[in-house]
Amino acid sequence: MKAYLEQTRSLAFSLIAIAPLILFYELFIVNFNGTAIRNAAEKLIKDALAQTGLIFLWQLALVYLAITLVIVFYSMHKKQFQFPRPAYWGGLVIESLFYATFFGVGTRYLTQIVLSLQAAADYGEPAIFHEILLAIAAGVYEEILFRLILLGSILFIFRKIWPTKPIIHAAVASAIAASIFAIFHYPGIVAVTWDSFMFRLIAGWLLGLLFIYRGLAVTVYTHAFYDILYILNAI
Repeated sequence: MKAYLEQTRSLAFSLIAIAPLILFYELFIVNFNGTAIRNAAEKLIKDALAQTGLIFLWQLALVYLAITLVIVFYSMHKKQFQFPRPAYWGGLVIESLFYATFFGVGTRYLTQIVLSLQAAADYGEPAIFHEILLAIAAGVYEEILFRLILLGSILFIFRKIWPTKPIIHAAVASAIAASIFAIFHYPGIVAVTWDSFMFRLIAGWLLGLLFIYRGLAVTVYTHAFYDILYILNAI
C-alpha cells in the first residue's frame, strides 16, 4: 500500500497516467466544431503556448512527450520513481472513482455548513458526448493550470519564505489557489452568486489538498470522473 501511494503520487507517474485522457479528448474534440467547444483553462494554456509557435496537435504532443521523458528519467536517476506495477493503474482508476463519487456530496455538505443552505444548479439537457469531452478537458486542463502550475508555485514560494509546518503550507496555499479557481469560473462580477462561489471555493480547496497529498493523476481523474458522474446524473 505504501509503495502504491508513493509511486502514484509522483509527477512522473501522473504525466504518464493522464496522457491517455488528454489524447482521447484531443482526438475527439476536433470532430465537434473544433475550437467552439473549449474549456477556459485549456484556452489560457494553449493561447500561451501559441505565442511560442506551438499550435498544432502534433507539436503539443511532442512537447508533452519531451517534458514527460525529462521528468521520468530525472526521477529515475534520483531514485524517486520506478514504473508502477499494472495493478497500480487499476488502483488509480478505482481510487479516483471513489473520490469522485463522494466529492460532490462532501463539497455540498461543507458548503451547507458555511452557507446554511442547499446549493442548487439547473444544468439543463446536455449533449452527452460533448459534455463528457468538456468534463475531461476540465479535469485535465484546470488541474494542470490551477493545481500543478498555480498551487505548485505558491507551495514552492511558501516553502522558501515561510518557515512553518507543511500542513499549514498545504491548507493556506490550497485556499489561495482555490479562491482564484472559483473566481475563474465567472465571466464577470455580476455573475457571481455567494452559494455557487462558496461551492467552487471548497471544491477547489479539496482538490488542492488531494493534489498535494495524492498527486496530479489522482486529482485529474477525480475531477473528470466527478464531472462525468454529475452529467450522467443530470440526464
